[in-house]
Amino acid sequence: EFMRLVRHLYGEKTYPMPQTKGTKPDWVSQPDTVPIAIAGPLFTIENASDDVLLKNEIRKVLNLVKVSVFAIKPSMEEEVKFRDEPQTYLNFLDTFRPYRDAFIKALENITQKEYFSDVVADFFEEYRQMQDDYRGSGDYPYQARSALLHEMFIYTIALLWSAEEYSKIRDLITRTYFFSSKYSENKAVKFTNVVYAGSHTNLIDDAKKKVDNKNYYSGLAQHWSEHVMVGYSLDQVTFADLLIYNIDVLEEPEDTWHWFPMLYVYGLNNPIFSRFATRLKSVHQLKRFAGLLGDVLTGNIEDKIQKMVNFSAKDKYRYNSSFDKAPLILDYVKANEIGKLP
Repeated sequence: EFMRLVRHLYGEKTYPMPQTKGTKPDWVSQPDTVPIAIAGPLFTIENASDDVLLKNEIRKVLNLVKVSVFAIKPSMEEEVKFRDEPQTYLNFLDTFRPYRDAFIKALENITQKEYFSDVVADFFEEYRQMQDDYRGSGDYPYQARSALLHEMFIYTIALLWSAEEYSKIRDLITRTYFFSSKYSENKAVKFTNVVYAGSHTNLIDDAKKKVDNKNYYSGLAQHWSEHVMVGYSLDQVTFADLLIYNIDVLEEPEDTWHWFPMLYVYGLNNPIFSRFATRLKSVHQLKRFAGLLGDVLTGNIEDKIQKMVNFSAKDKYRYNSSFDKAPLILDYVKANEIGKLP
Protein backbone atom coordinates (compact mmCIF):
# COMPACT_ATOMS: atom_id res chain seq x y z
CA GLU A 1 0.00 0.00 0.00
CA PHE A 2 2.90 2.37 0.79
CA MET A 3 4.49 1.78 -2.62
CA ARG A 4 1.14 2.33 -4.33
CA LEU A 5 0.69 5.62 -2.43
CA VAL A 6 4.16 6.85 -3.39
CA ARG A 7 3.57 5.99 -7.04
CA HIS A 8 0.29 7.94 -6.90
CA LEU A 9 1.99 10.99 -5.35
CA TYR A 10 4.56 11.05 -8.13
CA GLY A 11 1.96 10.71 -10.86
CA GLU A 12 2.61 7.06 -11.71
CA LYS A 13 -0.51 5.01 -12.43
CA THR A 14 -0.77 1.72 -10.58
CA TYR A 15 -3.01 0.34 -13.30
CA PRO A 16 -2.16 1.87 -16.68
CA MET A 17 -5.07 2.82 -18.92
CA PRO A 18 -5.54 0.61 -21.98
CA GLN A 19 -4.63 2.11 -25.33
CA THR A 20 -7.68 3.55 -27.07
CA LYS A 21 -8.45 2.64 -30.66
CA GLY A 22 -10.59 4.15 -33.38
CA THR A 23 -11.70 7.70 -33.99
CA LYS A 24 -12.48 9.87 -31.00
CA PRO A 25 -16.20 10.77 -30.92
CA ASP A 26 -17.00 14.42 -31.59
CA TRP A 27 -18.71 14.86 -28.21
CA VAL A 28 -15.62 13.87 -26.16
CA SER A 29 -13.97 17.27 -26.71
CA GLN A 30 -17.13 19.35 -26.60
CA PRO A 31 -18.87 20.70 -23.51
CA ASP A 32 -22.46 19.64 -22.85
CA THR A 33 -24.07 23.03 -23.49
CA VAL A 34 -27.65 24.24 -23.49
CA PRO A 35 -28.59 27.69 -24.83
CA ILE A 36 -28.81 30.19 -21.96
CA ALA A 37 -32.38 31.21 -22.81
CA ILE A 38 -33.50 27.59 -22.47
CA ALA A 39 -31.40 26.48 -19.50
CA GLY A 40 -33.76 27.93 -16.87
CA PRO A 41 -37.04 26.45 -18.19
CA LEU A 42 -35.25 23.16 -18.86
CA PHE A 43 -34.13 23.06 -15.22
CA THR A 44 -37.76 23.63 -14.16
CA ILE A 45 -38.86 20.72 -16.34
CA GLU A 46 -36.27 18.37 -14.93
CA ASN A 47 -37.40 19.18 -11.38
CA ALA A 48 -41.16 19.53 -11.92
CA SER A 49 -43.33 17.39 -9.65
CA ASP A 50 -46.67 18.69 -10.92
CA ASP A 51 -47.84 17.24 -14.25
CA VAL A 52 -49.72 20.38 -15.31
CA LEU A 53 -46.62 22.48 -14.65
CA LEU A 54 -44.50 19.98 -16.55
CA LYS A 55 -46.71 20.09 -19.64
CA ASN A 56 -46.81 23.90 -19.64
CA GLU A 57 -43.06 24.19 -19.20
CA ILE A 58 -42.43 21.66 -21.97
CA ARG A 59 -44.45 23.78 -24.36
CA LYS A 60 -42.53 26.89 -23.23
CA VAL A 61 -39.20 25.23 -23.88
CA LEU A 62 -40.22 23.92 -27.30
CA ASN A 63 -41.50 27.37 -28.22
CA LEU A 64 -38.21 28.90 -27.07
CA VAL A 65 -36.32 26.41 -29.23
CA LYS A 66 -38.42 27.34 -32.25
CA VAL A 67 -38.22 31.10 -31.71
CA SER A 68 -34.48 30.97 -31.00
CA VAL A 69 -33.76 28.95 -34.13
CA PHE A 70 -35.60 31.42 -36.35
CA ALA A 71 -33.80 34.31 -34.66
CA ILE A 72 -30.49 33.02 -36.04
CA LYS A 73 -30.09 35.08 -39.20
CA PRO A 74 -26.88 35.66 -41.14
CA SER A 75 -26.17 39.04 -42.65
CA MET A 76 -25.96 39.48 -46.42
CA GLU A 77 -22.19 39.67 -46.10
CA GLU A 78 -22.15 36.39 -44.21
CA GLU A 79 -24.28 34.68 -46.86
CA VAL A 80 -21.81 35.81 -49.54
CA LYS A 81 -19.05 34.33 -47.40
CA PHE A 82 -21.00 31.05 -47.12
CA ARG A 83 -20.72 30.70 -50.88
CA ASP A 84 -17.06 31.67 -51.16
CA GLU A 85 -15.85 30.00 -47.96
CA PRO A 86 -17.98 26.86 -47.39
CA GLN A 87 -16.45 26.16 -43.98
CA THR A 88 -18.22 29.28 -42.68
CA TYR A 89 -21.56 27.74 -43.69
CA LEU A 90 -20.75 24.53 -41.83
CA ASN A 91 -19.86 26.69 -38.82
CA PHE A 92 -23.26 28.37 -39.20
CA LEU A 93 -24.93 24.93 -39.12
CA ASP A 94 -23.13 24.22 -35.88
CA THR A 95 -24.89 27.14 -34.17
CA PHE A 96 -28.17 25.19 -34.45
CA ARG A 97 -26.90 22.03 -32.76
CA PRO A 98 -27.45 23.17 -29.14
CA TYR A 99 -31.15 23.59 -29.98
CA ARG A 100 -31.34 20.02 -31.25
CA ASP A 101 -29.89 18.89 -27.93
CA ALA A 102 -32.17 21.12 -25.84
CA PHE A 103 -35.20 19.83 -27.76
CA ILE A 104 -34.35 16.19 -27.06
CA LYS A 105 -33.36 16.88 -23.45
CA ALA A 106 -36.78 18.42 -22.87
CA LEU A 107 -38.57 15.47 -24.47
CA GLU A 108 -36.65 12.99 -22.34
CA ASN A 109 -38.80 14.14 -19.42
CA ILE A 110 -42.16 13.25 -21.01
CA THR A 111 -41.62 10.08 -23.06
CA GLN A 112 -44.17 8.19 -20.93
CA LYS A 113 -46.79 10.95 -20.88
CA GLU A 114 -49.96 10.46 -22.94
CA TYR A 115 -49.66 13.97 -24.36
CA PHE A 116 -46.15 13.38 -25.75
CA SER A 117 -47.20 12.85 -29.37
CA ASP A 118 -49.59 15.81 -29.43
CA VAL A 119 -47.04 18.21 -27.95
CA VAL A 120 -44.32 17.07 -30.36
CA ALA A 121 -46.58 17.03 -33.42
CA ASP A 122 -47.76 20.56 -32.59
CA PHE A 123 -44.14 21.68 -32.45
CA PHE A 124 -43.34 20.13 -35.83
CA GLU A 125 -46.41 21.73 -37.42
CA GLU A 126 -45.64 25.17 -35.98
CA TYR A 127 -41.97 24.95 -36.94
CA ARG A 128 -42.89 23.95 -40.48
CA GLN A 129 -45.38 26.81 -40.70
CA MET A 130 -42.75 29.35 -39.62
CA GLN A 131 -40.30 27.81 -42.08
CA ASP A 132 -42.79 28.28 -44.90
CA ASP A 133 -43.38 31.89 -43.82
CA TYR A 134 -39.62 32.52 -44.02
CA ARG A 135 -39.32 30.86 -47.40
CA GLY A 136 -38.09 33.99 -49.14
CA SER A 137 -35.56 34.94 -46.46
CA GLY A 138 -32.54 33.25 -48.05
CA ASP A 139 -31.67 29.73 -49.10
CA TYR A 140 -28.73 29.26 -46.70
CA PRO A 141 -30.66 29.75 -43.44
CA TYR A 142 -33.73 28.01 -44.93
CA GLN A 143 -31.79 24.83 -45.64
CA ALA A 144 -30.10 24.93 -42.24
CA ARG A 145 -33.47 25.15 -40.47
CA SER A 146 -34.95 22.40 -42.65
CA ALA A 147 -32.03 20.12 -41.86
CA LEU A 148 -32.45 20.79 -38.14
CA LEU A 149 -36.14 19.85 -38.18
CA HIS A 150 -35.36 16.68 -40.11
CA GLU A 151 -32.65 15.75 -37.61
CA MET A 152 -34.85 16.48 -34.59
CA PHE A 153 -37.52 14.12 -35.93
CA ILE A 154 -34.98 11.29 -36.29
CA TYR A 155 -33.70 11.87 -32.75
CA THR A 156 -37.27 11.91 -31.44
CA ILE A 157 -37.78 8.41 -32.86
CA ALA A 158 -34.45 7.28 -31.41
CA LEU A 159 -35.53 8.61 -28.00
CA LEU A 160 -38.90 6.84 -28.13
CA TRP A 161 -37.28 3.56 -29.19
CA SER A 162 -34.88 3.67 -26.24
CA ALA A 163 -37.88 4.32 -23.96
CA GLU A 164 -39.81 1.43 -25.59
CA GLU A 165 -42.68 3.79 -26.44
CA TYR A 166 -43.48 1.97 -29.67
CA SER A 167 -47.05 3.21 -30.15
CA LYS A 168 -45.84 6.83 -30.01
CA ILE A 169 -43.37 6.11 -32.82
CA ARG A 170 -46.16 4.79 -35.01
CA ASP A 171 -48.39 7.72 -34.05
CA LEU A 172 -45.85 10.35 -35.11
CA ILE A 173 -45.19 8.55 -38.41
CA THR A 174 -48.78 7.77 -39.38
CA ARG A 175 -50.83 10.68 -38.02
CA THR A 176 -52.21 13.43 -40.22
CA TYR A 177 -50.46 16.77 -39.82
CA PHE A 178 -51.93 20.18 -40.58
CA PHE A 179 -50.22 23.42 -41.39
CA SER A 180 -50.84 26.69 -43.14
CA SER A 181 -48.74 29.73 -43.94
CA LYS A 182 -48.91 32.99 -45.81
CA TYR A 183 -48.00 31.00 -48.93
CA SER A 184 -50.58 28.22 -48.56
CA GLU A 185 -53.98 27.47 -47.09
CA ASN A 186 -54.48 25.12 -44.16
CA LYS A 187 -54.02 21.62 -45.50
CA ALA A 188 -53.67 18.02 -44.33
CA VAL A 189 -50.33 16.36 -45.06
CA LYS A 190 -48.26 13.36 -43.97
CA PHE A 191 -45.21 13.66 -41.78
CA THR A 192 -42.73 13.63 -44.66
CA ASN A 193 -44.26 16.87 -45.97
CA VAL A 194 -43.67 18.48 -42.60
CA VAL A 195 -40.28 17.29 -41.34
CA TYR A 196 -38.36 15.93 -44.32
CA ALA A 197 -35.56 18.10 -45.69
CA GLY A 198 -35.22 15.82 -48.71
CA SER A 199 -33.58 17.32 -51.75
CA HIS A 200 -33.50 20.78 -50.15
CA THR A 201 -29.97 20.22 -48.91
CA ASN A 202 -27.84 21.01 -51.95
CA LEU A 203 -26.10 23.98 -50.31
CA ILE A 204 -25.16 21.90 -47.26
CA ASP A 205 -24.08 18.97 -49.45
CA ASP A 206 -21.90 21.20 -51.62
CA ALA A 207 -20.29 22.91 -48.63
CA LYS A 208 -19.41 19.63 -46.90
CA LYS A 209 -18.03 18.06 -50.07
CA LYS A 210 -15.88 21.13 -50.84
CA VAL A 211 -14.52 21.44 -47.30
CA ASP A 212 -13.58 17.75 -47.06
CA ASN A 213 -12.78 17.40 -50.77
CA LYS A 214 -14.82 14.20 -50.85
CA ASN A 215 -17.80 13.13 -52.92
CA TYR A 216 -20.22 11.97 -50.22
CA TYR A 217 -23.58 10.42 -51.06
CA SER A 218 -25.00 13.16 -48.84
CA GLY A 219 -22.95 15.95 -47.33
CA LEU A 220 -25.70 16.56 -44.77
CA ALA A 221 -25.83 12.91 -43.67
CA GLN A 222 -22.04 12.92 -43.32
CA HIS A 223 -22.22 16.09 -41.22
CA TRP A 224 -24.85 14.48 -38.98
CA SER A 225 -22.71 11.36 -38.58
CA GLU A 226 -19.81 13.46 -37.30
CA HIS A 227 -21.87 15.33 -34.72
CA VAL A 228 -23.97 12.76 -32.89
CA MET A 229 -25.66 13.99 -29.72
CA VAL A 230 -24.14 13.08 -26.36
CA GLY A 231 -25.86 9.98 -25.00
CA TYR A 232 -26.62 8.55 -28.43
CA SER A 233 -24.58 6.52 -30.89
CA LEU A 234 -24.50 6.69 -34.67
CA ASP A 235 -26.00 3.18 -34.71
CA GLN A 236 -29.00 4.40 -32.68
CA VAL A 237 -29.62 7.42 -34.87
CA THR A 238 -29.16 5.44 -38.09
CA PHE A 239 -31.52 2.76 -36.79
CA ALA A 240 -34.16 5.41 -36.09
CA ASP A 241 -33.84 6.68 -39.66
CA LEU A 242 -34.22 3.13 -41.02
CA LEU A 243 -37.16 2.43 -38.71
CA ILE A 244 -39.03 5.49 -40.00
CA TYR A 245 -38.47 4.30 -43.56
CA ASN A 246 -39.68 0.77 -42.84
CA ILE A 247 -42.77 1.81 -40.86
CA ASP A 248 -43.66 4.28 -43.60
CA VAL A 249 -43.46 1.51 -46.20
CA LEU A 250 -45.63 -0.78 -44.05
CA GLU A 251 -48.27 1.84 -43.29
CA GLU A 252 -48.66 3.98 -46.40
CA PRO A 253 -50.26 3.00 -49.73
CA GLU A 254 -47.95 1.35 -52.21
CA ASP A 255 -47.93 4.24 -54.69
CA THR A 256 -46.90 6.76 -52.01
CA TRP A 257 -43.58 8.60 -51.93
CA HIS A 258 -41.89 7.28 -48.80
CA TRP A 259 -39.37 8.61 -46.29
CA PHE A 260 -35.82 8.41 -47.65
CA PRO A 261 -33.40 7.33 -44.88
CA MET A 262 -30.45 9.60 -45.63
CA LEU A 263 -28.27 7.87 -43.02
CA TYR A 264 -28.77 4.37 -44.42
CA VAL A 265 -25.25 4.13 -45.86
CA TYR A 266 -23.99 4.20 -42.26
CA GLY A 267 -26.34 1.35 -41.33
CA LEU A 268 -26.05 -1.30 -44.03
CA ASN A 269 -25.18 -3.73 -41.24
CA ASN A 270 -26.83 -1.89 -38.38
CA PRO A 271 -26.89 -4.29 -35.40
CA ILE A 272 -30.00 -2.75 -33.84
CA PHE A 273 -31.99 -3.00 -37.05
CA SER A 274 -30.89 -6.55 -37.85
CA ARG A 275 -31.76 -7.68 -34.32
CA PHE A 276 -35.17 -6.00 -34.51
CA ALA A 277 -35.99 -7.51 -37.92
CA THR A 278 -34.83 -11.00 -37.00
CA ARG A 279 -36.93 -11.04 -33.83
CA LEU A 280 -40.08 -10.60 -35.90
CA LYS A 281 -39.94 -14.34 -36.57
CA SER A 282 -41.41 -14.72 -33.07
CA VAL A 283 -45.13 -14.16 -32.45
CA HIS A 284 -44.15 -13.11 -28.93
CA GLN A 285 -41.99 -10.32 -30.32
CA LEU A 286 -44.74 -9.29 -32.75
CA LYS A 287 -47.07 -8.86 -29.80
CA ARG A 288 -44.38 -6.91 -27.99
CA PHE A 289 -44.14 -4.52 -30.95
CA ALA A 290 -47.91 -4.40 -31.50
CA GLY A 291 -47.97 -0.66 -30.87
CA LEU A 292 -45.44 -0.20 -33.65
CA LEU A 293 -46.57 -2.78 -36.22
CA GLY A 294 -50.22 -3.46 -35.44
CA ASP A 295 -51.95 -6.36 -33.71
CA VAL A 296 -50.76 -9.69 -35.10
CA LEU A 297 -53.98 -11.36 -33.94
CA THR A 298 -56.13 -9.32 -36.36
CA GLY A 299 -54.18 -10.50 -39.37
CA ASN A 300 -53.44 -6.99 -40.63
CA ILE A 301 -49.71 -7.61 -40.29
CA GLU A 302 -49.85 -9.95 -43.32
CA ASP A 303 -51.31 -7.19 -45.49
CA LYS A 304 -48.59 -4.78 -44.38
CA ILE A 305 -45.83 -7.29 -45.05
CA GLN A 306 -47.25 -7.94 -48.52
CA LYS A 307 -46.96 -4.21 -49.26
CA MET A 308 -43.30 -4.39 -48.29
CA VAL A 309 -42.83 -7.47 -50.47
CA ASN A 310 -44.23 -5.57 -53.44
CA PHE A 311 -42.17 -2.47 -52.63
CA SER A 312 -39.00 -4.51 -52.21
CA ALA A 313 -39.46 -6.18 -55.57
CA LYS A 314 -39.56 -2.96 -57.56
CA ASP A 315 -38.72 0.16 -55.63
CA LYS A 316 -36.17 -0.14 -52.81
CA TYR A 317 -34.62 3.25 -52.11
CA ARG A 318 -30.96 4.07 -52.63
CA TYR A 319 -28.70 6.98 -53.55
CA ASN A 320 -28.33 7.30 -57.31
CA SER A 321 -24.58 6.82 -57.09
CA SER A 322 -24.78 3.79 -54.77
CA PHE A 323 -25.39 0.12 -55.54
CA ASP A 324 -26.37 -0.44 -51.89
CA LYS A 325 -30.07 -0.04 -51.11
CA ALA A 326 -31.64 1.09 -47.85
CA PRO A 327 -32.26 -2.01 -45.68
CA LEU A 328 -35.77 -3.34 -45.21
CA ILE A 329 -37.07 -5.80 -42.63
CA LEU A 330 -37.36 -8.39 -45.40
CA ASP A 331 -33.60 -8.28 -45.94
CA TYR A 332 -33.27 -10.12 -42.62
CA VAL A 333 -36.40 -12.24 -42.41
CA LYS A 334 -38.54 -13.83 -45.12
CA ALA A 335 -42.17 -12.80 -45.32
CA ASN A 336 -43.38 -16.35 -44.59
CA GLU A 337 -41.16 -16.55 -41.50
CA ILE A 338 -42.69 -13.60 -39.68
CA GLY A 339 -44.61 -14.63 -36.59
CA LYS A 340 -44.07 -18.38 -37.15
CA LEU A 341 -42.03 -19.03 -34.01
CA PRO A 342 -43.43 -18.93 -30.44
